[in-house]
This record gives sequence, structure tokens and C-alpha cells, in this order.
Amino acid sequence: MTNETVNYHDRSELSSSQVATFLSDPIRWHYEYVSKKWARKPATSAMQLGTLVHEMIDGGGMATLNLVVKPRDIDMRTKAGKAWADEWAESVVVSAGTWDSLNLIWDHLQANTFCRTLIEIGQTEVEHIWDDDDLGACRMKADLISDGIVLDWKTTSKRSEREFTAEMVYRNYDVRLALYCRGIANLTGSRPRVFVVTIETDGGHAVTPYEIDSEWMDDAEARLLIAVDAMRNFNLAKHLENEPVRIYQPKWSQVKFDEMTF
Repeated sequence: MTNETVNYHDRSELSSSQVATFLSDPIRWHYEYVSKKWARKPATSAMQLGTLVHEMIDGGGMATLNLVVKPRDIDMRTKAGKAWADEWAESVVVSAGTWDSLNLIWDHLQANTFCRTLIEIGQTEVEHIWDDDDLGACRMKADLISDGIVLDWKTTSKRSEREFTAEMVYRNYDVRLALYCRGIANLTGSRPRVFVVTIETDGGHAVTPYEIDSEWMDDAEARLLIAVDAMRNFNLAKHLENEPVRIYQPKWSQVKFDEMTF
């Protein structure tokens, strides 16, 4: 693990976020992580809620969050509004809806035996920096580790298993988890089982634990190695030098005159 004073997100080692950015948009990856000409994207409201959920879990409940609910009837442009903002300048201002959501999410985490037990006994926000034989210098920050497992809390709007597994692939969560696996294996000497707990950000705020199949993680690790090799050999000029590609009309959009009705 690391006890260095450098901010985790400012470090130069390979991270899961960097790999995911490359897989989704190599050009953005180049400008954010290689040339550093672009600043990281600012946090969205969904990301901010996710951060609060993680901090709540890490601290052991709502009481550890320095939150204040913004009154619905206050106008921040007025003298009274500015005075209120000054009074609570050290707190995180949230809406009444966000406050209620966080309370409900915590209640649901506590109602789930698997989640409650891991929150009680697990080690949260585990940072580790290591030299990987295949990947080079790496870093990770795992949400939770405990007795041979690594767990990731994932706030999401996806409600079904099918929707979430598709999101896992589309957003490269599985490849990110593969880097965590290598980090935990380096830290503990053994490869962990991988769990993801989805926390719905809307609706009823359901909490659902999933264990990721080991064969899926094997495939994700292979894609991680391929991605890092591509990152090492990335050439922006070649990536921008695209030849014209002929595209064809999708069959589903083609007119079928015998079926046309008006």
C-alpha cells in the first residue's frame, strides 16, 4: 500500500480510470493522460451522488457526512440566502431529495446481510501501488476488500441483471475490476473473488450484490493486457489518419413497398 502524500488521482501510475478512458475514447485518453492538454471531465450530478454514497459507506453511515439540506424557500441571491451560504460554507449542500435518497440507500445496505456484514468487517478505500510484470507501474483504490474478495459499490440507474451486465461491458467496468484483481493478488498473494453491489440511484434504491464469474474475469484480464499494449503503441497521427469507409443502409431501414401503409 502507499502512504505517500501525493494525491491519488495526480499520480502517474496506470489506473483503472485511465484504461477505461482509453477503451472508450483513445483520443480523449491521449489528451487527458499523455499530453495533459485537457482537464478531466467535471463530476456530473450522478457522479456526485455516487461519491456521497461511497463516503457514507466508508464512514459507516449518514452521520459521518458533513451535509446540510438547502431550504426549498431560500433564494441564494438574496441577503438572507448569502448569509445562509456563509453559515454552511464548510458543509456539503444537498437537496432534500438527495438527503432522503442517501438515508434510504443506507437503510437498504443495512437490511442486506451480505452488504451489512462486509461494511462491518471489510477494509474500505484500499490504495495500493505496485510494479506489475506485464503492465508496469500500477495503482488502484478498491472500494472494499475482505478475506479473499474485492468488492465494488456501483451506483447505477440500471435495474435488471441484464441491463447491468450490459453496462459492465459497455463502460468497461469488468476491465477495471481486472486491474483491481491484479493489485489485490500482488498485495495478498492470491487472486480474489470479485463482487459488485449495484445501488439504484432512482426508483426504490434497490441494493443487489453480484459475484462476477471467474471466466468473465479471465476474459476481462486478457482485454486489459491487450488495452495496455495498445496504449503503449498508440500513435495519435496514425489514429487520426482514417481512410474513407463505405457504409451501407441498415436492412431494417430499407423500404419494403409491399408492406407500406399510409
